[in-house]
Order: sequence, then C-alpha cells, then structure tokens
Amino acid sequence: MTSPTTRDQISDHLLTPRNSAPLVIDYQPVQGNSVRSMDGRLLVDNIVRVGRTAQVYGVPVIASTVNVKTGANKPTIPELQPVLSASRRWTGPR
Repeated sequence: MTSPTTRDQISDHLLTPRNSAPLVIDYQPVQGNSVRSMDGRLLVDNIVRVGRTAQVYGVPVIASTVNVKTGANKPTIPELQPVLSASRRWTGPR
C-alpha cells in the first residue's frame, strides 16, 4: 500500500495554513459595543475561539484597527490581545 502524495500547501486549491489567513477587522471596544445583532459576550467569545483555533493549526491571523494611533479609538479588545500576541504577525496597536 502506498501513501498518498503530499499536497503543496501553497498552490493547493484547498485552504491550508500556508495559503490562508483569517482577517480580524476592528475588534475594538467602540465597534463591539455597537453590535446589536447578537449578544456582545458571544461575539467576543466567538472571535477568541477563531483566534485560538488559528493558533492550533499554525494559521497566521491578520488584525486591523482604526484610529488607534490618533487616539480616537482604543486598541483591539483586551480578550483578543493575548491570542493575537501569540501570533507571529501581531505587531500591536498602530
């Protein structure tokens, strides 16, 4: 019995840790507090789980914030910061 051929993680047509990354946009207090379509705690729990799952599979997470550098908004929500800090791509608020 032969082993299946190992697929190339970069050119594969399926998502792999090498050809994909979740994009986390504006998970900041003001944006999170304005969400009314679901429970705020559930929103936070869900994105933290997404980040932790990405860590387990070695998938980089790209995080974006708006107007932190100008002082108009606060950085990423505190619950998510440790998860992003463990990612190779996290550079902190800008």
